[in-house]
Amino acid sequence: MPILILAGAVLFVALILELIRLAAYSEVEFDTEDKTVNQPVNVQTSGNVFDNIHKQYPTYKDVASQLVQRKITFEPHNYVLGNASSKVKVVIFNDNDCEICRAESQRLTRVFKPLLKDILVIYKHMPADKNKDSMSAIFGQIAIRKGVYDKFLNEVSAYKSDLKTTEDYLVLLEKIGVSLQDQRQIMINDMANILKSIQNDVDQATAAGAYESKHQPVIYLNGYQLGQRYLPEHKMIHYIERLLKGEDIVPKDDEQALQDTQSTAP
Repeated sequence: MPILILAGAVLFVALILELIRLAAYSEVEFDTEDKTVNQPVNVQTSGNVFDNIHKQYPTYKDVASQLVQRKITFEPHNYVLGNASSKVKVVIFNDNDCEICRAESQRLTRVFKPLLKDILVIYKHMPADKNKDSMSAIFGQIAIRKGVYDKFLNEVSAYKSDLKTTEDYLVLLEKIGVSLQDQRQIMINDMANILKSIQNDVDQATAAGAYESKHQPVIYLNGYQLGQRYLPEHKMIHYIERLLKGEDIVPKDDEQALQDTQSTAP
């Protein structure tokens, strides 16, 4: 019976979501810090560590000049892991409503685990349909407010199929220690802020070009997108190592690239 009562409350809240969205979201603004991107040219490279990666550019100076750095900010509602004072920040935009996306996000978390003393990983929710309310985003924000988001992710990831109903999430949160009464109170008292938080992430994903990617999660390393354009994801750890040493994310000239090749050669 309590679940049915709470489900009714959630359905009532859903009826006013659009009104809240119109009143609350119009204030959110984000800016980006981009460099001009030109079309790549087809040339051969010199065969060093970036061979077959950036071969559309004649020199590493050209590679560096073509990179687009986005301004993506940490917000208090974001779940984070790692060193909060690190200058190396990884932002992961992901849709927890998607089973495949959840599994990939878990894989990335395992990859980053040995580096967490040196880097900061910031998780932002990015619904595949940015114009549709996301249940995992809403209930994920409740989990963050109760300090159990890591448990929430583990439980969501354990599902073999997509979570489909409000009741699925009510039961899930109750399982990890958030009572139905606590959920109800948060929905009544803090729903507007929850929706603002979700839209904040959506706006940042849109401004950063994350929605142009064909796959999720979408990863940014110090504002540079991986897995698309000019920075392949399989070189991610190499880029992180460079940044931790205070170096540019890619060499800016051929001489520096050669030194980088020699220092990272097996």
